[in-house]
Amino acid sequence: MIRALAIAAVVALAATPAAAAPSIWQQATTTADAAQAQRAYDEAMLEGDDRVAQAANTVVFEQRKRLVRAALDAYDRAALARPDLAEPRWRAATVVNAFFIECTQDRAPLCGREPRPSDAERAIAYWDAAERLAPRDPRFTDRVMFARAILHTKLATPAHLRAAAVDYQRLLDRMRGTASVDPLSSNLGERSLIMGNLAETFMMLGDLDRAIETYREAQRLSPELTRAFGLAVALDRDEQEEAAYEVLRGQGPGAVAQFIDQVERGGVFFVPDGEVAYYLGLGAAFEGDEVTAIEHFQAFIASGAHPGYQPRARAHLAALRARLARRVHAR
Repeated sequence: MIRALAIAAVVALAATPAAAAPSIWQQATTTADAAQAQRAYDEAMLEGDDRVAQAANTVVFEQRKRLVRAALDAYDRAALARPDLAEPRWRAATVVNAFFIECTQDRAPLCGREPRPSDAERAIAYWDAAERLAPRDPRFTDRVMFARAILHTKLATPAHLRAAAVDYQRLLDRMRGTASVDPLSSNLGERSLIMGNLAETFMMLGDLDRAIETYREAQRLSPELTRAFGLAVALDRDEQEEAAYEVLRGQGPGAVAQFIDQVERGGVFFVPDGEVAYYLGLGAAFEGDEVTAIEHFQAFIASGAHPGYQPRARAHLAALRARLARRVHAR
């Protein structure tokens, strides 16, 4: 996955001026209310930047958390004072992402294995507001858009999935030259990664035709085992079981074991968690291991993941049990 914003970028916030100083003419023509709002804005931005710098330089977890929350409160006050400016939203989004969401940084971010939904929602809201107010801000890079798309995907409601699909498609459009391109993300491997995520999003939304088409295009650009499994699952859920098995056969001997290893090492994530059981069930069924396949499809059904695909999992269970019964009786 593409890495998102580094926490080091947050420390640099304090060095960024909150707003240009008004000219003498502007001071003379500014109303008292506007001047008061500007003072409130400047003070809040300065407080927020100070709290971020302090948080980045403390190692005490609870103290860091209090400082980050105080910084976000200050940026919120700045946004209320100057609702026309994107800067406080941008800084707040950067802080939430760096301290609460991006969990691989050296400074021990304030997050667990996965971001809390409330923090993900807050980061998205800040980014959305900043983009509305300053859509051409050069800091709104491909990596930021990808980070937002991932959060939408992990939240996994239909509205969030549709928003994720929009961001993934915008990224692909940039890479195809219909918008400005981030030169650090314009290669085939990353295009294929984004396209694979878009295909998975289509599948979660129930659009199997677009999921299959997009998975095939991703594989054409840059073949990769986990995306091949995604394509196989999409084909299977479209009741094209033989086509799904053909995709898995094309990955060569040991593909299922390699996929399981990637899953266990945390190289991919599934939304919701129970979704992985369908992939593992299909892999076991492909290898003729009915017992393991039955266990995985039962786990998928028990998880309640993707109700629209539960009937297909139940059909697999019935077929696997019948196949297992025939094998037992043949002995």
